[in-house]
Amino acid sequence: PPQAPLHLLAEAVCKNRIRLDWTDTAGNEAEFVVERKSGSEDFRELARLEANSTTYVDFSAQPTTAYVYRVRALNAGGSSTYSREAVASTEGALETPAYIEPNDP
Repeated sequence: PPQAPLHLLAEAVCKNRIRLDWTDTAGNEAEFVVERKSGSEDFRELARLEANSTTYVDFSAQPTTAYVYRVRALNAGGSSTYSREAVASTEGALETPAYIEPNDP
């Protein structure tokens, strides 16, 4: 399986868009899977992106809502572990983004 993406950052860029950025450490991934949750919901798949992707913009975010994101890499050998989770709220689009960094080395 590929290595997990690192340094996931989520930043609200307007009242209904959140931009995600991460570091691709795998080099052998076939695609990335972006997942999102809000509140007490479970994570659900939001997008599948081509290999070497390091950015995604969530155009489906709702105003005044906090979201938690995570990303993993996939290839024929399986799935990486998830990136750390990143949190952003569309409520404060111009504020400094908040994120959680428990798994980065």
